[in-house]
Amino acid sequence: MSINKHQGGALNDAWEDKYSRQRPEGVYTAEDRREDRVAFAGGVSLFEYLRNGDKENFIESLLKFSKHRLEPPGQYRFSALRSYLSNADFADFQPRTPPSSLVPRAVILDERRDPTDTSTTTRHWDSDVYLRYPPLGTDIYTESLDLPQLVTRLSENRRENGAERRTLYVSHMTPSCAVTIIGTAPTRSIPTLRRFFHNHLLFRTQFSISMVGNISGSYTIEFHIPYFVLREGDQPVPDTRRLGQDNFPANKLLPLARPDEVEACYYAAQSSFILTGIDERLYSAICCVDAFFESEQGQDSYSDQRNTLDALSGGSLWLQYPVWNPRQYALAVMSSRIFQATEEWTALINRFIERLNYYERNYELRDDPILSRTTVLTETEWTIRLFRNQLARTIRAWDEYYEAQGSLYEVESAKLYNWWQKYLGSIRGSMSELRVLHGLMDEKLEQFKNMRENRQLRLSFASLSWVIPYGYGLAIVPPYFSL
Repeated sequence: MSINKHQGGALNDAWEDKYSRQRPEGVYTAEDRREDRVAFAGGVSLFEYLRNGDKENFIESLLKFSKHRLEPPGQYRFSALRSYLSNADFADFQPRTPPSSLVPRAVILDERRDPTDTSTTTRHWDSDVYLRYPPLGTDIYTESLDLPQLVTRLSENRRENGAERRTLYVSHMTPSCAVTIIGTAPTRSIPTLRRFFHNHLLFRTQFSISMVGNISGSYTIEFHIPYFVLREGDQPVPDTRRLGQDNFPANKLLPLARPDEVEACYYAAQSSFILTGIDERLYSAICCVDAFFESEQGQDSYSDQRNTLDALSGGSLWLQYPVWNPRQYALAVMSSRIFQATEEWTALINRFIERLNYYERNYELRDDPILSRTTVLTETEWTIRLFRNQLARTIRAWDEYYEAQGSLYEVESAKLYNWWQKYLGSIRGSMSELRVLHGLMDEKLEQFKNMRENRQLRLSFASLSWVIPYGYGLAIVPPYFSL
């Protein structure tokens, strides 16, 4: 085999066969098809319900759209999504209308078209044109939008706007924003987006690839990375992501603050990403950064026209050198967002370990009458277990994903393969760090579990009055295990 060639993986070969070549024109024009009434049970599309402000029918039509006969009813299959979208305010879509309090902190849309290789059926991703000096693109549209502006832009004809490559960054996703994205999407994308937003709401670590064999032959690369972050403050910031019973329970003060130490709270955060398209030319990517307690650091630079950074990658890429290859772009964003989660985990666990160690050094078995020390131990054990389990889920999800789907990144071009290894190497490094943190939490969980059980055992002995037979009578022996 040539030194310039690498043994391609099975999924890479399937991808190359399906998506590397230019598609017939009809497949591209279908990306602007939103009002295909035949596809909807009631003969009315989601796009029409959105324009008419009919929230109830929008939600019902979405949940019933393209359902498999063996799927359970929508109220059970997508119950979290139904509850979430019911809080959307369709008045948010109207210009000059004061928006509700539940609005995204930032919505940044970037659209552009690649002018290179327009006469060929495939693109040479391993050339310097794409790896080192990628074209800026034409028909460029990079704007920070409010919801009415987003509805207007996404409702326009994509082909006429030259939006081959479309990326959308949303900080603090809201029900109204989710309705906007789903309602303006092409008909073929509705099931994909429905599943994506439902997965986003479940707060479960997931990495997945889908290459559908239908008429459109679309593909999807998706991941969800929940994690916890630590921020200073003596009270958690109110969580407005979910309403009613869907509020996250895990936004709390970090236990065991040391004397004279500034209080800090831990929060549940998440990065969700999806890239879906019909070939390597025309695709859309969405990244939802679910960090309600603050704006993402450096977020203002994402819309700075002088030095524009790629928002979905957290500023790891420059928009003046866009990554046009969809697989490479998804891998770059995945690497950046895993790195972000790992850094947040590291800061949180290191501070928590310091507190745990201090508590162990000053630990007293004796408790007070209201059992406050036992309560603290119980809460601490619960927190350790929460962090340990989430770390374990992230590590397991990545290991399973790469074992099953890693061949997608085993491209034949040795140059491209080596280029992608820097992203995969970063992910492996992040996972190694997460394994260390998981091991630390595992050890601390065992220690604090034993401490709590020993204290409870002591309390049990202290509260007993032993009754021991003596001769023909009974001798009541008072407890000698006093506090």
